Amino acid sequence: MRFQSEELWEEIVNGRTFTTWLLRRLLTPKKLQDKIDDLKVKVNTTQSDLIVKKCGLVKIPAKWFREHFAFNLSRIRELSASVTSHVLVITGAKDAQTRATHCTREDASVVFVGAASVTSCIPSQMTHHLRPMDGTPSLFSLMQEYKKTANNPLDAELAKAITDWANSIQKC
Repeated sequence: MRFQSEELWEEIVNGRTFTTWLLRRLLTPKKLQDKIDDLKVKVNTTQSDLIVKKCGLVKIPAKWFREHFAFNLSRIRELSASVTSHVLVITGAKDAQTRATHCTREDASVVFVGAASVTSCIPSQMTHHLRPMDGTPSLFSLMQEYKKTANNPLDAELAKAITDWANSIQKC
């Protein structure tokens, strides 16, 4: 969530839309961080699957957030330590929700220490939803982009990477 809030603030500062102009007037990095901290507290203090705000108009998936907050790097390393198979790590270059720079063989090898082999791939046009995208990804337009591309085929570079990886481990 830290990465996404940093990216969001960058978009607010550099944006040229009415929305970003308004947010620059109403929001500061501290206020944004306070909102995130408040959300984390609410999510972690309820057992409900949803948190309902704004008279029922906004529903926040509390259970989903709790499950994702539980996976920090040490927990991921702990769970992946027992992986002994071949591993393929893929993140799209146009994934606005995570850093593609972390999708390297070196970074993945630190996490999957017992893996038979580690391969990484960063398809150049792929988004978080495994679909290709033209243009620049934006956190403000994620939902519109995902809805627009939902029925499109999976990224061709992704399919090729999986096929190549499967063929290479089949030879082992």
